[in-house]
Amino acid sequence: MSVLDIDVDKFMTFFKAQRDAIRMFIELTCEINQQEFVEKLNTLFSDKHFKRVNCEALKDKKRIIVLFAGETYPAYIYYVENN
Repeated sequence: MSVLDIDVDKFMTFFKAQRDAIRMFIELTCEINQQEFVEKLNTLFSDKHFKRVNCEALKDKKRIIVLFAGETYPAYIYYVENN
């Protein structure tokens, strides 16, 4: 879980500097504490910079996709609100 302990502003600087077609995947391969995981996601991908969606309809947006190992469909998809 500590992999998600990232400075939000530094992450945004890095992420926004990437090309427009970037899709970043986070795949979890271990069992997690769901509440702790959601809290970390909410901190890192806060409403200040990101919007959470339930599908990949926004193909023209920079986005981050969070998957659980062995799953076909993303558990969480975020796109940059102010691109």
